[in-house]
Amino acid sequence: MQLEIKKGKFKPYSTKDGDFYIRVGSTKRKASKEELTRLLQSGGYFHFDNLIVEHSTIDDLEKSKIAEYFKNVYKIDIYDSNEIENIDTLLINSKIMGLKNDKSHPTVAGMLIFGVKPQDFLFQSGIVFSRIRGTEIFGDILDVKHLEGRLPDLIQQCLTLFRLYNARRSVFINGKRNDKEEYLEDVFRELIVNAICHRNYSITGSRIRVLFFDDRYEIRSPGRLPNTITIENVKTGITFIRNQLLFKFLNHYGYIENLGRGIPMSIRKNREFNGKEPIFSEEGEEFVVKVLK
Repeated sequence: MQLEIKKGKFKPYSTKDGDFYIRVGSTKRKASKEELTRLLQSGGYFHFDNLIVEHSTIDDLEKSKIAEYFKNVYKIDIYDSNEIENIDTLLINSKIMGLKNDKSHPTVAGMLIFGVKPQDFLFQSGIVFSRIRGTEIFGDILDVKHLEGRLPDLIQQCLTLFRLYNARRSVFINGKRNDKEEYLEDVFRELIVNAICHRNYSITGSRIRVLFFDDRYEIRSPGRLPNTITIENVKTGITFIRNQLLFKFLNHYGYIENLGRGIPMSIRKNREFNGKEPIFSEEGEEFVVKVLK
């Protein structure tokens, strides 16, 4: 008789003593603080982007960007005393700032969206953009850029580099030359925004990596898919918003929509563009997307 125990939906599970363990090969060990943070986040018990960034203050945020945000989204002038009585309260209520021991600090999301130098506090939020000769990771590195800044700025930097690496080739149809790009920008934009919005920012030592090879590009995002989400159902539009506060801010900036259509649309658009679908996988602690020429 064989007993099959299916995966549960409400992970992580603790012992009766309140301890959490992770499996390593055929053995197990008690989870470290960082590992427990990831386990609880993947189970939806808390959201890392809501946490405060200790040792930071409001002076580490770009006040002009905050003012611009409230002006564009809420039609509020935060420096008009007739409209706003207390800016600190407004920033705390909007979760750009948070409180600890009666002192206010930027939240992780607040720092990533409005920070002067976000990577000074959250190193992992930068992006490494590389052009590699050949089709293997150990090929010669032809170019590498370490991108830093606010998340909206990172998106624009990625798009600029994509256009630089996205070569045009000539295709002759009925004797006429037509210039065609190797990759579709709409697909790249959707995939890089998805990676920036949904990566696991509690993995502090790893950055998103964008790798351009001769035959494809890859976007490698730190963090496996959360509980209840699989490779197959993410392709049908099933979503789990790991960073809900970041999602809200990026939605207000017009980079994403709350419909879960991004991945399915990128699959369809790329299939229509060159007959190939992006390949999604999990490799170690990374979620990987590969787009072929």
